Amino acid sequence: MNRYKQAVTFCVFLLTATVTITIKSATTESINEFIDTLWPEDGDLYPCYPIPTRENIFLPKDMVVTDDTIEIIETSMCDVQKKLPTFLKPHYDGRYHLPSSARRALLTENPVDDLYEHAFAGNVLACAILITRSANVNHQSMRHLNNTALHAACNSPMDNYNTIHFLLMHGALADLTNSTGDTPLHIACERGHHATTKVLLLHKAALNIRNNHYKDTPLHTACRHGHCALVARLLKHKADTTVVDRVGHTALDLAIAHGHKLIIDLFRAHRTTE
Repeated sequence: MNRYKQAVTFCVFLLTATVTITIKSATTESINEFIDTLWPEDGDLYPCYPIPTRENIFLPKDMVVTDDTIEIIETSMCDVQKKLPTFLKPHYDGRYHLPSSARRALLTENPVDDLYEHAFAGNVLACAILITRSANVNHQSMRHLNNTALHAACNSPMDNYNTIHFLLMHGALADLTNSTGDTPLHIACERGHHATTKVLLLHKAALNIRNNHYKDTPLHTACRHGHCALVARLLKHKADTTVVDRVGHTALDLAIAHGHKLIIDLFRAHRTTE
């Protein structure tokens, strides 16, 4: 019995060690390759999930629905499946279940403000329902420093790249500034959201807009907060390294002032390749 316990303990140790080594050996490029598979161009790579229809959408028995409500649900689910083919998955019973956030989106009397809240929480289907109900995706909320739903999604503690992509596919403007002059890219760089930053850049977000307070570009913001992977991404997309903030500092000056040695090395490597 003791030998059995020792064998099990040893196997668990080996498995833990293997996972730890794998995680530590992951590089920025391997992360980038993974992100590149999120929305592949080849339709054959997508899972063949059934199309959401009235017959395979499960609605709670206590939910009062009309034909218009069912049409909104069906349209929204099909929209999500089209733009994010791997996101919306049927339940084990083969039907699509409606999450509570989507139910709230159906019942709300204020779709525009609720779009901000659901984008922040990463509730993609709820966002789809609100957009189907004619919520303005570029509405700037006065209660939230004139942020749009895209700002909200970027400001989330989670890296809401699926929500970001969905909103951008629905006409969200990547370069709208809020009351502090920040674009969604500024916020993503402050939060350190790598996948979100990549999605914004894929949708041609402006790289060199300066905000109101520090007069920072997104590159300044990433350097100020020490996000090495984001700096590498911005430099790869030709962010202007000569722009100065309100006191005359370049992004490199900020990296030096804050002691971010890896970022300083990135700038040196970038200069040698120019």
